[in-house]
Amino acid sequence: MRLFPLLLLAAIGVTFAFSPAQAEPWHATRDAEPGVPGTESWTFTSDFQAGDNKVEVLLPDPLIAGRRYPVVYLLPVNAGTHGDWGHPLEEALRHNLANRHQVILVTPSFAVLPWFGDSTIDSTLRQNRHVSEAVVPFVDAHYPTLATARGRALIGFSKSALGALQLYVLEPDKFGAAAVFENWWGVPDEKQWREWGFATCYGTRETFDALNPATLLVRERATLIAAKRPLAVLIGGPELRLGTESLILTLRQHGIPHTELRNSVWKHTWQSHWLPPALAALLPGPEGFGLNPSP
Repeated sequence: MRLFPLLLLAAIGVTFAFSPAQAEPWHATRDAEPGVPGTESWTFTSDFQAGDNKVEVLLPDPLIAGRRYPVVYLLPVNAGTHGDWGHPLEEALRHNLANRHQVILVTPSFAVLPWFGDSTIDSTLRQNRHVSEAVVPFVDAHYPTLATARGRALIGFSKSALGALQLYVLEPDKFGAAAVFENWWGVPDEKQWREWGFATCYGTRETFDALNPATLLVRERATLIAAKRPLAVLIGGPELRLGTESLILTLRQHGIPHTELRNSVWKHTWQSHWLPPALAALLPGPEGFGLNPSP
């Protein structure tokens, strides 16, 4: 049977709920029909997001009894589960990535357009904490995961690259590797701050400044250089994107190990075939994700 044993209760319609003594910051009910055929979907609430959201999971098929699998978190660029840029798990299914690499792939959703802040004003708009303190422990509790930093990776693109880079730098005990494609970079101007969703997700400029990857990577460069944790940066399209070039320049200037991948046919969507090489750049080694990064 494909389901991990702890999922059997959910499969017959039981909701996972926890006593106050356990203080779990999440609650999940398995959906009868997933939004993406071929995946497993959960209606998910947490202390860090308003309302019901989703956690969608793509498993290797079959799961091997007794085996623990690395997990890759594919961070979305839209609120909800589907958007104009496609769905990461649909792309993963198209390329058979879970089976090819024997990994579990997870996509969480968010109540509002995610710019991956942890608002200091609204406790239900803490998107990074939603991932690291609710989604990750839920996945580890209910799937046969390799539940170490060496067994967890992040992939994001555009705005979700902010989340991948922030969590990669700030949570080294939870995430051992990251790949980003055509990332956002810089400081939002006043129009972007008000109208694009930065103000909603971060609350204050000071919060954004503290979480800005341009600041984090430089501040933590010594730790990143010493650890040599896998980091891949992907560039697509016929013209170079300023954000990605700025990120690469920062990594080069400060000697932070990383891998650079370029392909002019990749476009700014999940569906343009950049996801397979992004995942391949973070291939699992004997103890999880391993890469020999270039200096």
